[in-house]
Amino acid sequence: MVELDGFDTHAKQAEEHGSLLDSVARNVAQFYADLGQDGTDERVLTMTFSEFGRRVAENGSAGTDHGAGAPLSLFGPGLEGNGTVGAPPDLGNPDQNGNLQAETDFRAVYATVLSSWLCLNDELVNAVLGATYPRIPGLGLSCADNTAVAASPQRVDPGLTLRRRGNEVSISYTLQASGRVAVHLYDALGRRHVPGLYVVSLETGGQVYGMKLPLF
Repeated sequence: MVELDGFDTHAKQAEEHGSLLDSVARNVAQFYADLGQDGTDERVLTMTFSEFGRRVAENGSAGTDHGAGAPLSLFGPGLEGNGTVGAPPDLGNPDQNGNLQAETDFRAVYATVLSSWLCLNDELVNAVLGATYPRIPGLGLSCADNTAVAASPQRVDPGLTLRRRGNEVSISYTLQASGRVAVHLYDALGRRHVPGLYVVSLETGGQVYGMKLPLF
């Protein structure tokens, strides 16, 4: 996860915003150019998010103040869709506080990415988000791992299990045949070594298996 500061444009927004978006575009393009060198670009999805949006009306400093409602962008050659999902915001019809009226709950986007791109099952997605949220059609996401496994007669569930004793966590699995195995442990923000709900992901034979584990 990387951060780009400066979008808190209370002043001179017209001058600053274009430069910021240009920086996003150039860096994302370079990122995928680097990934494309070894063919991993189609396996990587990039998503933008922000903790707040902007108001509709301009303030007295040629900028806009904190608001609710904002766009969210997905990047990557692995995306099957291209374009805008949802209706454009109605700038002439803000809510009573002068905010854009959001059409989509951002947690529904997260749920769609977790299930349709990271291949997590519904139970695990709901545990990560703390509730059930609808999946959004038209995002162009495809869980290629699950598609590949459906046609493979060699798929055998590895029986992934987790056990915790004090400060130690054991991860167990059983494979029916030799093969490459990748085990990852991360929280909902992709961080490690912080308290909270963690996700264990095991990838083998073209399939991803996941389980949740609270760590404190």
